[in-house]
Amino acid sequence: MDQDEYLRRQALIDDGTITYVRTLISDDGATQMFTDDTLVDLVARSRWSPLLGAAAALDAIASSEALTSKKITTQDLSTDGPAVAAQLRKHAEALRQQYRDEQEDAAWGMDTFDIGRGHHHPPEATEWPWLW
Repeated sequence: MDQDEYLRRQALIDDGTITYVRTLISDDGATQMFTDDTLVDLVARSRWSPLLGAAAALDAIASSEALTSKKITTQDLSTDGPAVAAQLRKHAEALRQQYRDEQEDAAWGMDTFDIGRGHHHPPEATEWPWLW
């Protein structure tokens, strides 16, 4: 991504949005998994939605977890990378569902309907059935 493209994306995604995404993915500790630039890119590529950007970040973490952490059990330690990855993917899907629900709620007010006979206009350039 060139500098101009990055600046355009950065102008549309403020620090509050990045903080929100970090909160959604629990990446607000001292050691952050993603840079601000990466999160800006994820949100920009996810329809400018913080929810979808966070879901994409969780998918990336889940893929990394599944690749690097195997299911290991020793005498006093047990790790289950695939189970952690499954939980992360489940969380990502919940964020996507929240986004879909918000979109449906927003679209609900945009529906149109016919309010009855005589309250609509005929198509353009159509003669009216009566004279004034």
